[in-house]
Amino acid sequence: MKRPVFPIILALASLLTSHSARAQLALYGEYSATHDGAVSHWYNGGTFGVYDDFLHGGPIHLGGDVRATFAAGSQYHYRDFLIGPRLAVKPPVLPFKPYIQAELGFGGSHYVGPSALQTHYNNKLQYGVIGGLDYTIFPYVDLRVPEISYMRMSAVSSIANAPKVNVVGVSFGLVVRVP
Repeated sequence: MKRPVFPIILALASLLTSHSARAQLALYGEYSATHDGAVSHWYNGGTFGVYDDFLHGGPIHLGGDVRATFAAGSQYHYRDFLIGPRLAVKPPVLPFKPYIQAELGFGGSHYVGPSALQTHYNNKLQYGVIGGLDYTIFPYVDLRVPEISYMRMSAVSSIANAPKVNVVGVSFGLVVRVP
């Protein structure tokens, strides 16, 4: 028995448009402390990003995240740009929302000390996991307390089989959800 295609397409279109009407776009800014294992230094700076939870099923929210970090410390500058899927759980009635994200992008450091020979960032592939907790303090405003990240970066050295570098971080900040 052949199923009619038009009702299935209509049902899928209806489902997708109803989810997009409830999408939750948010902008965030964070203070970040990041440890780069390549140069064994801590950086302090800011992380800025946007996420969109475009699929909702009860307390489960699925979406995407785009972020960038700019930081400095110990005669080095650090930056990264990451993008990836996001999973959040919003328990009914409770004012908090735990989330986890898988991220992929690039990151790198740049020495700016007195004998700096390198004039550019050593951008390398970066990937990892970020998780945290958003706590609602006002309608459409959340406090992010804390966010923990564990990333891996391709080796900074061009030597074959050079080890990957761990990049870990802790961040705190504000999230503003667009109504």
